[in-house]
Amino acid sequence: MRKKCLPRLIVVGAFVVFILLCFACATSNSIIRPGVDFSKYVFAAMKLDTSLGSNALAAQQILQGSLEYCGFNVIGETRIGTLSNEDQSKAFIATLGTRSSTSYYYNQYGEGSITTDYFTINIADYVSGSIIASFEGSGHAYYNNYEKAFTKALEEMEKAIKKPPSN
Repeated sequence: MRKKCLPRLIVVGAFVVFILLCFACATSNSIIRPGVDFSKYVFAAMKLDTSLGSNALAAQQILQGSLEYCGFNVIGETRIGTLSNEDQSKAFIATLGTRSSTSYYYNQYGEGSITTDYFTINIADYVSGSIIASFEGSGHAYYNNYEKAFTKALEEMEKAIKKPPSN
């Protein structure tokens, strides 16, 4: 009797671990316009997305620190207009946005839902206004969705735009 139950327990246990891993993962995606050279940019202005609610200030501060870490002089969006034309051509605007989607499922145990949170960092050239890069992170978990999604978006951005250290 015991030999028959053990394979079932292993299969059920493996299935449970697989489901937990699926729900706790975070993914990322980046799109960069071909030919964009981030080394030409010196200034990064940030645009505040008020739809982030109470998380807006903390997210903006983290994004600011990340842009500084990548080697850019971070300035406020209102200050960018005071730069010379030459300096404006070396500036981009970073906008942070978020959204959520919920999927519902039904099975023999009842019904439930899975929420996926997305953070997107869009970078637009200041002079042309066109988006030159977009970085998105998504988190699928029962807690810390925003944190996982935001961390993934920042990692993608830093990997793509970080300037080499000056000698």
